[in-house]
Amino acid sequence: MQTHLQTPLPFESPKVTRPKVYDIPVCRVMLVKDSEAPLSGPIKSSSALVAMLESATEGECAESFLTVLLDARRKPLQIVRVSQGSLTQAMAHPREVFRAALMVGNVAGVIVAHTHPSGDPSPSPDDRVLTRRLRDAAELLAIPLLDHLVL
Repeated sequence: MQTHLQTPLPFESPKVTRPKVYDIPVCRVMLVKDSEAPLSGPIKSSSALVAMLESATEGECAESFLTVLLDARRKPLQIVRVSQGSLTQAMAHPREVFRAALMVGNVAGVIVAHTHPSGDPSPSPDDRVLTRRLRDAAELLAIPLLDHLVL
């Protein structure tokens, strides 16, 4: 009478099952230059920065959220449009706000700004909550959040 053994004998090699192979895309994230905003030298006043950002967002009828990446001397490296929203809001999550700063690598600080198409630069309660979230994220990333402007 023959019996079937469930476990292999010590001199037999067990069946090796290989895991399924999946194709995982290899991606590259790039910053693409959209346009230019005129500014020479370091930012010496918030009014100079506001003027530059207003020229970059002139004529827009929806909220925009921008991040200004600064070097160690407070000279702007880039202005990054984080999101383009609707008439009353633009989505901004810390992940997206700081993505470009992490990609560029030599960023010593950021200033964020967003537009209010109504022309009223008063921060809303949601703006204040977002600023606190961004400050917490900036502290964790060791990239100082220097200001949050409402244009």
